[in-house]
Amino acid sequence: MIKIGITGSMGSGKSAVSKIFTDIGVPVVSADDIVNSLRSPGNVVWQQIRSAWPGKYIKNDREIDTGKLREDILKDSDFKKKLEDIIHPLVRTEIEKIFSVWESEGISPAAAEVPLLFEAGWENIFDIIVSTYASQDILIERIKKKLNSDKKEALLWLSMQLDQEEKKRRADYTVDTGKDIKKTKVDIEKIIKRIKEREKYENF
Repeated sequence: MIKIGITGSMGSGKSAVSKIFTDIGVPVVSADDIVNSLRSPGNVVWQQIRSAWPGKYIKNDREIDTGKLREDILKDSDFKKKLEDIIHPLVRTEIEKIFSVWESEGISPAAAEVPLLFEAGWENIFDIIVSTYASQDILIERIKKKLNSDKKEALLWLSMQLDQEEKKRRADYTVDTGKDIKKTKVDIEKIIKRIKEREKYENF
């Protein structure tokens, strides 16, 4: 099975690209969706956050206070590292499990949307990496809308990730999401066609 990693800076359109992948028949598992599941009340990330920081991030002993988490991630790099050390191995394990199931079902190619793919050092999970990108202004506006934040906070989030140009350089394919969605879909269809042609050649 050819495993595709979809990554890109915050606000670069990863989710929109993942939807297009799914629409054209390539299944995608989302790292963010896995995190949301693992941090639901009583689940493993929820338990580890409660244990590591008692009484700080669990509201009414139920929901995780994601706003407080985001706030402390931005201002405390040690906290960010400790949180990622909890979350990343669990998410990687889940992605690999899902890929294993899909492979046993004869599905190929398949993809995972992983925002911090390069930052986490997960290149070895994937055969092909696709990085999404858009102009800085578009990234900022998308982050502001998603997080209900201002430009200063949006720039802080971007500064904590690998530079967008470096992600593009390290990827096998890049997708510009700052243009018409129909054009983006055409670009993705071309990428998938090339990947499937490669797979046929390698299996010949």
